[in-house]
Amino acid sequence: HPGALFSLGYLHDRGWGVVRDGAMAQDLYIAVAPRELMAKNNLAYLWARQNGLLEQALCLSAETLAAEPDNMVFLDTYGFILLRMNQPARADAYFRKALKIAPDHPTVMEHIGDVMAMTGKGDAQEWWRRATAKALDDRQSARLAAKLAGGAVMDGLDQHTPFPLRGEGFARDCGVPAV
Repeated sequence: HPGALFSLGYLHDRGWGVVRDGAMAQDLYIAVAPRELMAKNNLAYLWARQNGLLEQALCLSAETLAAEPDNMVFLDTYGFILLRMNQPARADAYFRKALKIAPDHPTVMEHIGDVMAMTGKGDAQEWWRRATAKALDDRQSARLAAKLAGGAVMDGLDQHTPFPLRGEGFARDCGVPAV
């Protein structure tokens, strides 16, 4: 059942009740990605967190936004991939739209801070402090604490132990979703 496979992938991605295993999460997301928008999104985000297969990740994310252009999670993922591709100005537009939909979401606030840190425009520390107050889990709290202490913005982004990324069958050339 696709929903069960997706849920199991998510548990392995997060390490909730099972061993945290990025390779297993990737395999499970790939198994259901053709039929499950959230699996496409999570696979794209997983690859971006590993800083690999970014063109394929961007295409997967674009597919989710084509289906649901006002989904805050999908907007944030697309922006995050653009950050990984060193395109913070483009990423900011997606984060700002996500912020309008979910003004208190800590991941969106964190990513807006990342844009500011990368561009030198705005108060990244303030956005990271705001995100810290609403952090979703211990990993996000630790990542934000490291950023607030002066750590590199795009390092240590909740990556799994390195594992082989499998992007076969996923497009590299896709449309750009409107914001």
